[in-house]
Amino acid sequence: MRVVPALVVAAACGRSPHGAGQLVDVYAFAGDQPQAGATVIAHAANGAAIDTVMTDAVGHAQPAIENGALITVVFEDAANIALVTALSPAAGSELDIHGPPRAGAPTVAGTLEVAPMMTVTADHYVLELGCTVSQLPALPASIDVNSRCLGSDSNLDILLLAYQTDQVVGYAAGRVDLSSGAAAFAPAQWSTMTTSVPITLDGVAPLLDWVLIVDGLPFDAQAISGSAPLWNGLPVAAAIVHAGIATSTTAQVTTRYIAGAPTAIDFGATDFLAPIGVSLVLDTSQGMQLSWAPAPIDADAVDVHLEWTVGGNHVAWDVLLPPDGSDAAFPETAPDLGQLVGPPDATPSALLRYVQAATPAGWDALVANGLYVDSAAGPSTIAPPPASGELGATQATGYAP
Repeated sequence: MRVVPALVVAAACGRSPHGAGQLVDVYAFAGDQPQAGATVIAHAANGAAIDTVMTDAVGHAQPAIENGALITVVFEDAANIALVTALSPAAGSELDIHGPPRAGAPTVAGTLEVAPMMTVTADHYVLELGCTVSQLPALPASIDVNSRCLGSDSNLDILLLAYQTDQVVGYAAGRVDLSSGAAAFAPAQWSTMTTSVPITLDGVAPLLDWVLIVDGLPFDAQAISGSAPLWNGLPVAAAIVHAGIATSTTAQVTTRYIAGAPTAIDFGATDFLAPIGVSLVLDTSQGMQLSWAPAPIDADAVDVHLEWTVGGNHVAWDVLLPPDGSDAAFPETAPDLGQLVGPPDATPSALLRYVQAATPAGWDALVANGLYVDSAAGPSTIAPPPASGELGATQATGYAP
């Protein structure tokens, strides 16, 4: 594992003489947990550093800014580094940035014995526990349960699917108490019927997938079409449906959050933002300079997402600006940090997208509610995920020719 104390010292000592002046309060979170020791860089749009500070035990830092300054927060977790750059609010204001949650070391909470009392003709089984999905060649089976699978209490939610080739021929769902460190899941019979959730499309043909949320954990992630199954016995608290209309370089993506178990799913043309073209330009003649053509999209923010590797580290950089933003530059960094994040080994992958909150209210309202660049895989929500409602995005991949 990479050791980073030298980076912390270098960044802490890198406070520039511009440090006396207008200050802004920055709070950094790894997921929803305060991120101590994160590097916070205030810089001009051309990347020139104004001030560099570190977050304290509660994830708070107070960099000095100038008018039009950007703020970059650096999140580190082993060989994964995420940088989030956002337009600074006015002096005296607050900027909350939620970066990727720290992986941490998983622990074993107990052992689950899986042994249904009735057999089914199946050639393999899939066991979902909310934080893990296991392929089981046969039953009975003994499974070590990750502590993250327990959600909010000591109860363990279970979805067990029996497959013959690629078809589900039976399933069992339920909940067991793992407080003693051991539990058995032995349903008396296999279920073969599900509750069917109808899907209606009006004038659009998006690709759909969903995930069911049980005690805060994801179950049954799959593509859906025509209808979607709800597994009897699985206590679904919510569902997240992704709908995408895509070409080779563009996509219109709407994420719908549904409180409770869904009863129907429908999408129409008004559920999607208008498409955009590929316009992103990366100039590496002096650092990393980004520019693009602003799109006339009714959105709350523009997000430019780049990913690359350098020296074995995976680096992700998000630039968040008001929707009329058109350029940004990678910030000047302390030498130790520069060795970790750049320059890239190859041209970074790139995504330019516009995002809209569930209740669109503009950039200032988005910042007031916190910026969420916290997804370990795939585009982040940027806006806080709603209990019920839609987040919209329209995006283009790659660079302009």
